[in-house]
Amino acid sequence: MDDDFALELRRIEFDFEEGFVNVIGKSDLNLIDIDGLKIRLVEGQSSKMPFWVADIFVREGLAEFEEDTEINYRSLAQLAHEEARQKRLAKLPTKLFIRKVRFEIERLNKEKNRVALRKLASIEGSFNKIVKQRMKKLIQEALISGEENKNNSLLEEEEWLLTKLKSLLGAWQEALGFNEHYYD
Repeated sequence: MDDDFALELRRIEFDFEEGFVNVIGKSDLNLIDIDGLKIRLVEGQSSKMPFWVADIFVREGLAEFEEDTEINYRSLAQLAHEEARQKRLAKLPTKLFIRKVRFEIERLNKEKNRVALRKLASIEGSFNKIVKQRMKKLIQEALISGEENKNNSLLEEEEWLLTKLKSLLGAWQEALGFNEHYYD
């Protein structure tokens, strides 16, 4: 079963990598052909491309994500506080939230100075708090929601987890011989 979960998470990540995002060019880049995909960057203009290509351009400083919400130790601490304060899942600033946090962690890991290490510790701590709070809320949601409701605050990985949790709880309940939801 662990292999199924790991495989599904890799599939979600692959789908996300192939999904299209908008970037704003920071400089001009002539038309390039990447395996039949023709991409051009124009400084100050928006371009649509697969996430994996956009990620390379952003890392190289050639572009920035159009919906660029800054992820730093202050913003993450604020998000962690907001997540803990709300009963339901808080709205995250971007669908690229996990990617942006990973990117910032990687960037700070490379710096190797005291200030960067303090920021890194703060970011990792806040991110862990956010993830744990959201997991608790997802488990609670799986327990109480028998009906289908679309929560706009869910990331794609969280939607998948919620579906799996509901399925597992339903199978467990069926194995116990219950036909209704008794864990409300």
